[in-house]
Amino acid sequence: AGQVIEVDGLEYVGLDVLPGQNVDVVGDAHALDEHFGPGTFDYIYSQYTFEHLLMPWKVALAMNTVMKPGGLALIGTHQTVGHHDMPWDYWRFSQDAWKGLFNQHTGFEVVKTEYTEPVFIVPFYNSDWHDGFEGAAGFYGSYVIVRKIGAAQERWIGSPRTVVRDAYPE
Repeated sequence: AGQVIEVDGLEYVGLDVLPGQNVDVVGDAHALDEHFGPGTFDYIYSQYTFEHLLMPWKVALAMNTVMKPGGLALIGTHQTVGHHDMPWDYWRFSQDAWKGLFNQHTGFEVVKTEYTEPVFIVPFYNSDWHDGFEGAAGFYGSYVIVRKIGAAQERWIGSPRTVVRDAYPE
């Protein structure tokens, strides 16, 4: 394990599925509650990870377990971007999609959503069905701030590795 970083009274603990710089705990975000005890964190920050989570709803439930009541999470991921880090690229998130993961059933409220970095989406070929697409904007980033408001009322017992053999790098 790496060294816990403390800044202005806040401690940072980095988790990633692979070892690396600023990684204190090597583990799967789907199993946060297996790596950390209940009510461990006041804050969770995740940047460009949720698109790589096979079951982001399971991560939302695990986040609820390890967060303190009233805890906040800032999550940023992609709304529009090409496939990357294949085969572990699963999802894209609109501002409204966050409500499906973070709601009263999972023990959260959405505080704020935001898009960043507008991009044009241009199809490789054009058809009548694509008319107007090149004028529609997408967004590189989709962000959400959520607050834990109570215990999760939902459960998900499945594991990514039981669903997709190569769900994550070994």
